Amino acid sequence: MAPEAPAAIPAPAESKYKIPEVLAAYPGDVFSTLLAAVTAQDLGPALKGVPGGPPKFTVFAPTNAAFDAYMARGGRANAS
Repeated sequence: MAPEAPAAIPAPAESKYKIPEVLAAYPGDVFSTLLAAVTAQDLGPALKGVPGGPPKFTVFAPTNAAFDAYMARGGRANAS
């Protein structure tokens, strides 16, 4: 049996196209590693897009579990 796919990310209406806020709002702390990387590299402003305009980026957001598996294969303790 295939694993159940996660629910769609609920984007708050007032923050449409603001990727950092969507990652932070996702229930269950699923994207905290990605959000920490975005924050550490100061990518938040670039990922917020243009107010009222179309999104600038599509983000294929790896979950914390995906980051953990990747780091374990590479022998790394964290994403830094």
